[in-house]
Amino acid sequence: MRYAFLVLAAAPLFALACGRVLEDDEDDAAPTGADAGEGGAPAIEASGPTPDAADAPHESSEDDAGYAVPFSMTFEQTLVGPDGANQPTTATFAERPIIDGGSAKVDTAASPTLITRTFPEQARLFVSFYVRFDGPLSGSLTFARLGGSAGDTLIELKASATNPSRLILSAQVPGETIPLGEVAADKPWRFGLQAIRTGASNQLVVGVAILATDFGDPYTTQVTTSLPSKIELGSFYPLPSTSVAVVFDDVLGRTDDFAPPTL
Repeated sequence: MRYAFLVLAAAPLFALACGRVLEDDEDDAAPTGADAGEGGAPAIEASGPTPDAADAPHESSEDDAGYAVPFSMTFEQTLVGPDGANQPTTATFAERPIIDGGSAKVDTAASPTLITRTFPEQARLFVSFYVRFDGPLSGSLTFARLGGSAGDTLIELKASATNPSRLILSAQVPGETIPLGEVAADKPWRFGLQAIRTGASNQLVVGVAILATDFGDPYTTQVTTSLPSKIELGSFYPLPSTSVAVVFDDVLGRTDDFAPPTL
């Protein structure tokens, strides 16, 4: 009886010890964060330079909802809000949207009007959007700008007119002008802007691409500037001499690659 009592008393302790051993074995067998993505699936590594852990994409929270990346400005319901800008704007809804649901329109003759999306600075950023010029353009116009966290400019997109139906497009990066070719006006075009940190915080590879549908390899160059934290679309000083409506839609920001085309 004495031995039977000792066995019964030791049984729970033995079972507890076995359970801890099994838990330790399971922990050892579990994949690490470098070996598995969310839910245990294999992690997918994006191509190109990899930012440091401190530069990982900013995840949204209740405090900064709408400011984090990825983001989208589809203008389906409002121009400012969850599917629009996160800064005040005097833009209006376009009478003729680029994509069904809604598009934002800027009248270049009224005053500088910007559609702005700010976000925490990113070490890796891909922004794409559609734009259409409604009406003849006289002179030149800056219609998009990717800005840095120190208030500097990474990339500007410019349009000038050769005749009422044709536009010459170019990009301006610090110290360099990138010709993008001549396109037909009154037709939506898709632009892509990228900025990827290559090492130190002030060294970036920036790129620009344009196509009616999907992108090929963007033109890229290396610049010294702060990390991107703002995309501005609209009309900047100096204003063109004649009024032209510029329509924007599907402004998409990501950290892995350009978003697929919508049109």
